[in-house]
Amino acid sequence: MDEVSLNEKFPRGETPPLFHAQRPRKVCCAKDSAGRVAVRVASSVVIVSCHIALRRPVHSSPLPLPAPHPGRPPAPESPRSASAKKIVAISSIKEKQLQRPFLAASDTARHKSISASNKAQRRPTSDSKKVPETASNAEIFGAVNRTGVTIWLDDQLIYASSENMFKGNKTQYHAGIHVVVLHPHRFTVLQKEQFFTWQPAAHRMLTKMIKHTQYGRIVILVGVPDFTPWFRGDATETVVSLGAQFGFLATRGETWVMVTIKGQPPLMETLITCKNFTLPRASPLTFSATVPRSPERACPWHSEPDMSLRAEFCEQYEGYADFCRCEDPIRLDPKMATALLMRFDDTVTIVNAYNYNAYPHTASDPTRIYRVQSYPYYGWMTRRSVAETMVKDWAPMDLDADWDLYIRKYHVNMCHQVVIPEIPRTKHEGGGGVHVSGNEQESSFQQRPLNTQRDVQLNMIRLWEIAYGIDMRTRIDHAQVVNITEHPCDKKPIPKHKNDTYVIYVNLTGEDDYERSYHVLGKCMGFYYPYLYENYHGTFSMKFFETPFIIVSCPSSAYCWNVDPSVIYHPTKEDLDYATKHAWRHSYALGELSVRVPALTPEEEFALDNVLFSYVPVQELVF
Repeated sequence: MDEVSLNEKFPRGETPPLFHAQRPRKVCCAKDSAGRVAVRVASSVVIVSCHIALRRPVHSSPLPLPAPHPGRPPAPESPRSASAKKIVAISSIKEKQLQRPFLAASDTARHKSISASNKAQRRPTSDSKKVPETASNAEIFGAVNRTGVTIWLDDQLIYASSENMFKGNKTQYHAGIHVVVLHPHRFTVLQKEQFFTWQPAAHRMLTKMIKHTQYGRIVILVGVPDFTPWFRGDATETVVSLGAQFGFLATRGETWVMVTIKGQPPLMETLITCKNFTLPRASPLTFSATVPRSPERACPWHSEPDMSLRAEFCEQYEGYADFCRCEDPIRLDPKMATALLMRFDDTVTIVNAYNYNAYPHTASDPTRIYRVQSYPYYGWMTRRSVAETMVKDWAPMDLDADWDLYIRKYHVNMCHQVVIPEIPRTKHEGGGGVHVSGNEQESSFQQRPLNTQRDVQLNMIRLWEIAYGIDMRTRIDHAQVVNITEHPCDKKPIPKHKNDTYVIYVNLTGEDDYERSYHVLGKCMGFYYPYLYENYHGTFSMKFFETPFIIVSCPSSAYCWNVDPSVIYHPTKEDLDYATKHAWRHSYALGELSVRVPALTPEEEFALDNVLFSYVPVQELVF
C-alpha cells in the first residue's frame, strides 16, 4: 500500500481535509492499487466522519452522478451541510490572486484594521447575539487559511481576523493564538483575544487569560502560523491542563485548533502538520464542533442585593477571576493610605502605583515612597478637582500626543508632583502593542518586582513638600561622593549591601539627557534610562543591591550646589558605545524555533517527533 499523508498540500481551490471527531488524535491512512482507503487511528478515538480528497489521475474523467429518482422531491439540505459549504467557500484560495474571502475584521468585529508589526487587538464583545433558548446545543464552525481566521456560531459570524502584521521584511498574517470564550448557557461571546506568541511575553498573557477563565466556559483556541516560537513553558502546561494533546507538538507553519469546556475533556482538537521543510505552511483548515448547552450558573453571592450589578457584569464578560469567582469573590476596599497625603498637601497631584526604576536589585523596601516629577501610569489616583482641571484642559483632537505624556507636560511640574512607591503595586502587561514590543516587555517590564505583601504601612513621615526637600538636602550633604574614574560597566560605582548613602554628580542639563550621562549609568547599573521622568528637582533616588544612592544633575538641579567640578561625571561618545555593548541584561530568556523535517522512521512521523529545534535569545533594547 502506498502511504498517503492527510496533510498533503492540496491544489488551490480544492477542499482541505474536514474532520468531525470526538477527541481526535493521530491519524494515518493508506491506499492500495484499487484505490481503497485504510485508516489507522489511536485506540481512544471515535471518528464520526472522515472526508479525504485524493488526487485523480490526469487522464481520468469525473464519475457520472446518479440520476435522481423520478417523481421524488430533492432532500432538504441540512443546516450542517449548508454551514459546511459556507466554510469550504470561504476557505478556498484563488490561484492567481489572494483575496479576502470574508469581510475585513473592522467590518465584522468592529475594530480598526492595523498594519504595524506590534499592534494589539482587544475586540469588543458587543457583536454577539443569543441563540434561541429552545436550542439544546450549538454548532461551532471555523476556517483558517493564509488570509484570515473566521469562526461561526450557528451560522452567525462571531470572530474574524485578517490583519496583516509586518515583522522586518516578512508579513505575518493573523499570526499567534486566537482565543474566544463563550457563555455555556447563553452562547454569547464573553471574551476575544489574540496573543502574538511569535514575540516574547505573549505566552504569559495567554496563561493568565486561561487561568482567569471561569470553569464551565466554552473556550476556542486557534493557533495560526507562526504561533510556536514563544508558545512554551507555562503556556503549553496551561493548554495541556485543558486537555490538549497536539498543541505543544506544533512546529513552524502548522495550524492547531481546540474547542473545549474548561474543566471537561476537549470537544474537538486537530493539528494540521507541514509535509516537510520544503512546504513551510500547512494546508487550509476547516473545523466544527457541537457544544451542548449547560445550565445557567448561579453563584451564592448572585442573590445578594448589593452584588446584582457585579453578577450581571460577570455573566457578560470574562477574565476577572477573583472578582467574579463563585467562592468568596474579592471585596474592594476604598481605603487608600496615600489619599490622606493628597488631602492635606496640594502639591501632590497624582499618586502612582508603579515605579519605572524598580528592579529586583534597585528596589527592596515596600514601605518606602518617593516624590517625583512624573506622569500617571499603570494605576493612579488624583483628586476630583485635579481630574476636572485635566478634563477641561485636555489635549486637542488634532494634536498627535499620548494623554499621559500630555498630562506630564501641562499638569505636572515642580509645584505639582507625583508620589510613587519604591516597589510597584501594579505590573505592566502586554507586548505587541502600540508602544511596547514583546522584546521590551520580556527584557524590561516583566523583570520589575511586584509588592505582594498585604497591609503594608507606608512610611509617609516627612513626605510633605517642605520636609521632603529639607531631608533631601541633608541626605546629599552627608552622603559619600562617588568619583567615577573607571568605566561604570567595568567597575560598579556603588558598593552592594551598605547602610551608607552615596551620591553621584553627573553632567546633565535637562530631562532630554543630551549628554547621555544618565544613559551610561543606567546601562551599566541596570536601572531604567530611556526617559528621565522620575526625578525630584533634578535628583534620582534609588538603590543598588540595598545600598541607597542619589544621582544629582549638574548644573540643572538646585541640589548641585558647591560641588567640585572634578567629581562631575562627563561620559564620552566612546563611553556610551562601550556601555551599549556591555549593557546590563535583565533577561536571558530563549525563544524556540521548531521546523518539521522528513521523518526517518514511520514511528517518528506517527509520534510527530520529526522536528528540528533551534533557540534564539530575547533581544535587549538599544537606545
